[in-house]
Amino acid sequence: MIGSQVVRVLVMSAMIVALVTPVTIFSESPASQSDARPDTPPAVIRQDKSAALAADIAILANETNYPTESVASTIAFQQAFAEYADELIARFPDQISSVWTAPIPETRGHIQFTGEVPQTVFTEVVSRGLGPNIVFTRRGEISMAGHLRRAKAAAEALAKHGYRNVVTFFDPIKEAIQIELQLPEGASRPNVLDLVDVVQDRMWVARSQSGESLFQGRAAEVRSRDIELTVITGSGPIVKTQNSRGGNWLLNRAERQCTSGWSVGYRLKLPLSSILIGGGIITAGHCGEWLRQFEEPGVTPYGMTFVRLDWGLEGDVALYATDREELAEFYADASMIRDVNGLMGTNTMVGNYVCFYGRSSNIRTCNHIVQAVGVTTFVDFTRSVGNLARASNDSSIEGDSGGGWSFGTIAWGIHSGADVDKSRNNSYFMPVQEAEAAIHRESDIFRRRILTKPGPVPAPPSGLRPVMQ
Repeated sequence: MIGSQVVRVLVMSAMIVALVTPVTIFSESPASQSDARPDTPPAVIRQDKSAALAADIAILANETNYPTESVASTIAFQQAFAEYADELIARFPDQISSVWTAPIPETRGHIQFTGEVPQTVFTEVVSRGLGPNIVFTRRGEISMAGHLRRAKAAAEALAKHGYRNVVTFFDPIKEAIQIELQLPEGASRPNVLDLVDVVQDRMWVARSQSGESLFQGRAAEVRSRDIELTVITGSGPIVKTQNSRGGNWLLNRAERQCTSGWSVGYRLKLPLSSILIGGGIITAGHCGEWLRQFEEPGVTPYGMTFVRLDWGLEGDVALYATDREELAEFYADASMIRDVNGLMGTNTMVGNYVCFYGRSSNIRTCNHIVQAVGVTTFVDFTRSVGNLARASNDSSIEGDSGGGWSFGTIAWGIHSGADVDKSRNNSYFMPVQEAEAAIHRESDIFRRRILTKPGPVPAPPSGLRPVMQ
């Protein structure tokens, strides 16, 4: 995987410029499908952005039995709505309570403000052609960040009181903390009011590093309607983990163990500047620190070095360094390479379709709808893992851990695990924004960025006026 000198120059300059930029976007002209670069392995197709989008739309249409035109319209809206919602979250960080998308056939975006809806948004959505496809609501009681902190505090409280095999997250549709608790056959069901007391106690004592309370006002108060409890009967773990370019095999002593997620670049922070000092890949943190080789089709496996990992409440991500030029590319399946044109924001994922590919299962599926972000779950009877997203319709098997979640050429996350109970059939992945943040927290020396290249958002469906509820 030897990259061109142009790629190295682009990466170097973008890294240095990005000192004050939260997310670095690397710019490069996307390659065409017919572009046979020297570093393209034999029998592998290089897909450009439009071809990649069309391919994933075709997969999703086939899996859902919806017409290709309807799916294409849904994905166009999904991308345009996510872009606009991310802008609103940046402009009104404490004034938005929840964001979610109703998937096909409804295909509407929902945004709830904590107070009155700013009048400017109505003009903006019309000018963008989103019209009645966005529903605005008002008087949300708690900010989006507050909801996510509350769900995490609930997970910590339940673990402290001896509850295991629990999944917790904020449900923006029900406006409640969802607690899914697995209990053995015959065990008594906990009283919701008891859970309210447990979570409330945790919120009263939760403090920031500066010693300030993490919860103020309504966010500090837990009511019975704030808790949605689901009890599952079973004895096994509720969630099980499944043990360069993204989408390739990672080896432990020549044994294929996990899948690579995304290429990253990392830099050394200096007092007044920074310098790019290396590249590598990220995968799932639970894959451990024992992976030693990177295997790509048509290329002799080469070495990589463990740097850091996080497998706990901050997420499930590991960083490995390589001595190769890291490309802003990934394998969408075993014979298809795509550029990475952007990163999907965590806060706008809920309700959207996303695709998954793991090297072990060796199949790309796109019928996954993100159900929640900020998910914390107890895995493999060992620990609580947080900062995950949950999506429907698990298609993964052992060895897929660390594989990339994406749609078209947009990176979404890295695979973590799946429900043991296949009647639930959900997958769990760590969003790329959370993976970057976890890596940053682990080191005072390195800062890393997933290598990306920008691309235009597809035109949304035309509309007339936004909806206010």
